[in-house]
Amino acid sequence: MAVFKIVLDDYNKLINAFYLVLGVTLVIVGTGVYNMLSRRSE
Repeated sequence: MAVFKIVLDDYNKLINAFYLVLGVTLVIVGTGVYNMLSRRSE
């Protein structure tokens, strides 16, 4: 939570943090889909 307190001071930093969280979420979801598809083919 300390990271978000620092980020909230500047709007551009807030947007960058949002894109960072969105990117990490996409990586996690993509990994989950890949695991699901690779298990299904076995």
